[in-house]
Parts: sequence; C-alpha cells; structure tokens
Amino acid sequence: MLFQVQAGAHEGVAILGADSPAGRRLDETRRFFAFMREEIKESMAKWQRLQASGRAGG
Repeated sequence: MLFQVQAGAHEGVAILGADSPAGRRLDETRRFFAFMREEIKESMAKWQRLQASGRAGG
C-alpha cells in the first residue's frame, strides 16, 4: 500500500511538474512514503531481533 501511494505521487509529479504547487506537494508525499517504508523495514528488523531473543514482551 505504501509503495502504491509513493508510486502514484511520483507519477503525479511527472504529470504536473515538480515546480508546480501540486507537484511539490506530491513530491513531499512521495518522500514521506519512501521514509515510512524505510522506517517500517527497520522496525520489522528490530521486532524480529526481539522475537529471536525472547524479549518481545507479552
């Protein structure tokens, strides 16, 4: 889902132009979703480490 939003925003920037107000907003959206995807990857890796060590809580 995050990738789809990121890809759609990227397409929107290409259509509207990076210098237009809407293009700038879409580019910010694209960058935010790229950031969130990386954050989720890091969180998942941390979760897996916690699970492996038995410290995940419960």
